[in-house]
Amino acid sequence: MKITATISDAALNAAFSYAQREGERIKAKVYELKYPEHDWRSLVPVDGEAGAWDDEVSTIIEDLKGEAAIVSGNNNDVPTVSIQRGKDTKSIYGMALGGAWGFAEINKAMERGGSLSDKFMRSIRRGHEVKSYKLAMFGDEATGEKGLLNQTIVAKAAAAKDWATASPEEILVMFNDEIIAGYKATNYVYMPDTVIVPMSKWLALANRIIPDTGGMTVMDYIINKNVYTEQTKKPLNIEPSLHAETAGAGSTSRMVTYRKNVECLAVFNPLPLLFTPIERDKLEFSIIGYQRMSGLDLRIPATMRYFDGI
Repeated sequence: MKITATISDAALNAAFSYAQREGERIKAKVYELKYPEHDWRSLVPVDGEAGAWDDEVSTIIEDLKGEAAIVSGNNNDVPTVSIQRGKDTKSIYGMALGGAWGFAEINKAMERGGSLSDKFMRSIRRGHEVKSYKLAMFGDEATGEKGLLNQTIVAKAAAAKDWATASPEEILVMFNDEIIAGYKATNYVYMPDTVIVPMSKWLALANRIIPDTGGMTVMDYIINKNVYTEQTKKPLNIEPSLHAETAGAGSTSRMVTYRKNVECLAVFNPLPLLFTPIERDKLEFSIIGYQRMSGLDLRIPATMRYFDGI
């Protein structure tokens, strides 16, 4: 018996309308999702100067130098500020990831009066967060970008002692030495305020109690006694990272000190993740997640230091 039935335009249009409604519902939920393990925005400032569709953005970097002097009271011997200008250019990349519902899946949901699965749209969101995190932290091999953990122009030093056998005082000295080294490298303009440490080392600092201190941990000791806090009266940001476990030379552990300030480093993210409207292609109803982002723009390399083998 020959079957001549076809899928009608009405059936396709009904499925399309249903997918559009469900897509809008799911978008609202997906935009609210948070992925703390891939939260690069808590580690790197976002520069909002780029346009959404710029292919690259140039930043004018100004270095103002000058010091007041004792003068005689006229204009002839008044010193002036010198301004040195440079230009830093960063590329901005489009990133996309898509997925689709099938015609049968949509009709099954319609028949049952249920909702479409949000799994692939959640996967799109997560996939973008993972890629964004990798771009900010490690760069991208294909484009030659470098990230927060693997810069090649950052000063490096090696720990003389593993933190597992170092005393709290010795660990504090390592923190302070790296902070002061970064401060000195910028002619005492930018004191590092953020330190990334491997997750295992961060946990060890948080769990190790110093004897005869009433329960004070090594982390408490460093937070209260580091040179940045002593001088500025502000807390030092000590951030854990799983990926710092093997980011050092020879896949050793790495500590990163830097100034979390848009003048020193930043990422451009002029177009955060957006979802395209639903499109029908044959029997699939697809959607794409798209965003635009740069790699890490390390504007003052001297403000960052790597300390390996801790």
